[in-house]
Amino acid sequence: MPIPSLDDVIVAVATPQPGGVRGIVRLAGEGVARVLDPFLDSPLLDRPHAYRHAAAFRLPEPFGLVPVDVYYWPNERSYAGQPMAELHTVGCVPILEAMHAACCRCGARPAERGEFTRRAFLAGKLDLTQAEAVWEVIHADHEDALQGALRRLAGGLALPLQALRGRLLSMLAELEAGLDFAEEDIEFIAIDDLARACGDAERTVARLLEQLDDRSTAGVVPRVVFVGRANAGKSSLVNALAGRTVAIVSSAAGTTRDPVTATVSWHGRQLELCDTAGDQDVAAGSLQAAALGMGDEALRAADVVVRCIAVTEQLPPGDRDAPGGKNELLVWTKCDLGEPRDTESGVVTSAVRGTGLEMLREAIVRQVDASSSTSAAGTASARCRAHLEGAREALARVASWDEPAGCEELVAAELRAALDHIGELVGVVYTDDLLDEIFGRFCIGK
Repeated sequence: MPIPSLDDVIVAVATPQPGGVRGIVRLAGEGVARVLDPFLDSPLLDRPHAYRHAAAFRLPEPFGLVPVDVYYWPNERSYAGQPMAELHTVGCVPILEAMHAACCRCGARPAERGEFTRRAFLAGKLDLTQAEAVWEVIHADHEDALQGALRRLAGGLALPLQALRGRLLSMLAELEAGLDFAEEDIEFIAIDDLARACGDAERTVARLLEQLDDRSTAGVVPRVVFVGRANAGKSSLVNALAGRTVAIVSSAAGTTRDPVTATVSWHGRQLELCDTAGDQDVAAGSLQAAALGMGDEALRAADVVVRCIAVTEQLPPGDRDAPGGKNELLVWTKCDLGEPRDTESGVVTSAVRGTGLEMLREAIVRQVDASSSTSAAGTASARCRAHLEGAREALARVASWDEPAGCEELVAAELRAALDHIGELVGVVYTDDLLDEIFGRFCIGK
């Protein structure tokens, strides 16, 4: 992907469709006023500070003059770190699109995904942890996720990382100064003191990792979908795992029609359990066929699939219920009625006796954690975790040496490794590919 030019004026409709009562068109770039003035009935004023400008925006028929409040930042003291404007007007989608098209005709170009926040990062307004928190705020779908994202946006992770980076840089500078004067009787920092300081730093990183564990992944809650044949015990298992009745249980096959969901919190992770209609032969166009179609849709949206097979079932070779997907778990149900044929390939459970339920919860959380590292919602946390763990391991190696004296060059190498990991987190060290990965997940206009 080509690197977007920071000199371009970019424009985007910043409010989602369908339209609401108010809508916003956002622009950023050095020529914002040049783009907007031809369409405004009164030009933007040359002021040294941000202000609100009431005007009308000229659009072709049938729209004509549209009232608009222009919020204008004439300098770098804006979110994007450069001149920026927001057009607040009626939330009519055709009008917003017409304003967008008019700006493009006058020299602006459509903004890429996340380009406003990318410019904020490149201007030093945000570091990468805060930029990712913007994405989490946009996609938060419950109060806890929103509050956690807002804490990150306010510097909940960035501020302690920046302070830690400053301390490590000071230690490395003193250590390398000592190496430069190794033949002189000068000691800038005692190696034992440095090892103890690295131990303190390692504990700081460990606490940040705990904070990361305590925060649920922002955005979409991971979905765990239970599938299997009709009457395989899926509904009973979901009820037992949720600790409450969320799905109807009956000995009659096909009781579950619409997917039934329940939100649970296990081991610091919030998950959505989804019980689906059981697989069976049904007539095309029937209600049960529609239910199976809805179950297929839930399956496609699943982060983890739990395939339930009752110990009483007799599956022919090659049955499609056999486990195979990389994010699938095999679960033997109803073990109170008999023994499973293969205890090595799945978790053995009984909703009646409670057998294997905690083991299944742990297996599901492990599978969610493994799958979330490649999902859009989990990318930010996975990247943070990887770099925090890398920094912690480098610092722990220094703190654990019994005799650090004489190993100053190795200590310096470990400090540089820790600084590289922290630098990538706060955005001191980055690549264009990394920025594309982070900001490419944003929506247009953010």
